[in-house]
Amino acid sequence: MSILTVKTHSFVKVPFYMQKTGFTCWPASARMVLDFWEDNISFPEKQLAEELKTTSKDWTDNRHIINFFISAWYYVYNNKNSSLEDLLFFVWLWIPVVVNYRDIIWDYGHYGVVVGFTPVSLILNDPYRWELFKISKETFKKQWVSWSGKNVRWMTAVIKEKYFPYYMLGKYQKDFICKLS
Repeated sequence: MSILTVKTHSFVKVPFYMQKTGFTCWPASARMVLDFWEDNISFPEKQLAEELKTTSKDWTDNRHIINFFISAWYYVYNNKNSSLEDLLFFVWLWIPVVVNYRDIIWDYGHYGVVVGFTPVSLILNDPYRWELFKISKETFKKQWVSWSGKNVRWMTAVIKEKYFPYYMLGKYQKDFICKLS
């Protein structure tokens, strides 16, 4: 795990992977996050797609995402109706955050990993096309909705148990899911 600082912005150095199919943006994003926390141990996208029960018809359901990470000893913060401040807080703590947003080119639902920010932009690893893609905060706020419109301002922060920063999470600490119920 490493942090880079470049002139006016800081970001978490999250490994980047292109998605292998048109519907595996979540498994590709999960792979980036897992490889970040696991010191670059590679997780094959196909295996993650199977574990997350991702299909070309149904894509990936939030339940499967949460259950997968919890069963692998991760803490999960999964939230709809998040604020930009919520998102920036986790990235500021060097926790990569997966977001569901409408792709700016083809206006379809998509997942990517927020890895940093500047005063005016977010920096994402977009598994379909871009590593360290910059998008203005204003544009992102407009696009931060699922294709169906059902998941507005949805985000998932995933933290490996041994790195969980209890003392720094403040109001968010109680909302992390850390065991299957």
